[in-house]
Amino acid sequence: MHVSASGDKTVREITDQIVEPLQKAFETSDSTALPPIAAGIKDRDKEAILLAVDRTRDFGVTRVRLKMDSKEKSRSEQSRSLSGSYRLKDVAADLPFSASIRVEPVREDSWKLLYLGWDLEPAWAVKNPVTRTKTPAALVFHPPGFDATELGALVGEARTNLG
Repeated sequence: MHVSASGDKTVREITDQIVEPLQKAFETSDSTALPPIAAGIKDRDKEAILLAVDRTRDFGVTRVRLKMDSKEKSRSEQSRSLSGSYRLKDVAADLPFSASIRVEPVREDSWKLLYLGWDLEPAWAVKNPVTRTKTPAALVFHPPGFDATELGALVGEARTNLG
């Protein structure tokens, strides 16, 4: 991961202890790779983080890249913006997303995650159930019970007509 202000100790610490473990957790669908989460974090925020990690497996996320901004330099509780991209199995392009995190220092050399919220939500982080269906013409994300086959056929027909 590239951090633009590589000389800033605070940015390096947050990257090493929060951002990179988040990226690893998303890439591996492994909640044990999550950075330490503060005991006082709101239950809904913690549930959203765990849900996002769990759903990467369901959606076939094969790669996640995160990059943190480096605007703030104080050691107190910090809010940071993250930009990122993810790759899905069977999709040949990286898809963008952005998020905000809030972290707090615990000791001189450690941080805890207080909040992770999506600014531009990745498809795999949504709370509502979504099913992924691969058709000959397209990869379709849809609510459970929706017949994606017909939509895939329409996409195929549209591509043919546009071609």
